[in-house]
Amino acid sequence: MSTSPAETEILFAIGLGDKIVAVSDFCNYPEETQSKMKVGGVTSPNIEAIIAAEPDLVVGGISLSMESAEAMRDHGLNLYVSRPKQIEEVLESIRILGLITDHQEQAEALIAKMQSDLEAVDIALSDLSESEKKRVYIEFAPGWTVGRGEFMHELIERAGGINIAADLEGWAQIDEEKVIIDNPEVIIYPEGVVLDDSGTTLADAIAHRPGWEAIDAVVQGNMHAVDADVLTRPGARVTEALLMLARLIHPERLQ
Repeated sequence: MSTSPAETEILFAIGLGDKIVAVSDFCNYPEETQSKMKVGGVTSPNIEAIIAAEPDLVVGGISLSMESAEAMRDHGLNLYVSRPKQIEEVLESIRILGLITDHQEQAEALIAKMQSDLEAVDIALSDLSESEKKRVYIEFAPGWTVGRGEFMHELIERAGGINIAADLEGWAQIDEEKVIIDNPEVIIYPEGVVLDDSGTTLADAIAHRPGWEAIDAVVQGNMHAVDADVLTRPGARVTEALLMLARLIHPERLQ
């Protein structure tokens, strides 16, 4: 059983889809998750429902609260929690999940594929000079960006970007004036986000914030909507997120 979308994706990717008895309400990939029993949110899942399902293993992710984790263990549930901050930690979590589920071969195959993605980006950007790196702003959710210490910060840097929020720690609310001053050359945001009943999209909101019309990324039309699930989940698709960002930040180097 998995209470985390990122870990659910990993479990399916290493061939455990038929063994998963339940997932969180937010697990939506792959398609097979739709037919699984749902056990609530990622922070405080429904522990009674989890106990009733009698899982051999419960897997939690970065959003699982310490209180929920403690409660599960108090009820005798076998719990593994993954809280990766870097890409290498995602790979290590995959390796551990493969080990404890006796799917080491499948896990290593997935890791090899992901390492190939990493190598492809590293090779393409190997001779990138500091002056060629582009200033990048990610608004992964309305009003929120990411600073150092999180895997998305590493994604930006490894993709040949300079995270304009690097002076912040972790997940942070945006300072609109700071973004204007930092003047990003590339803006990344989640696709399909509508802010209110008027139908205003996040893209429109970003482009029409006071003073943002002069930002390089807005002027040059270098604003890109991406799949938020791929971008924000430290799971089996994290290197796909890296490739995606690298192609958007440096399309001249990655096709």
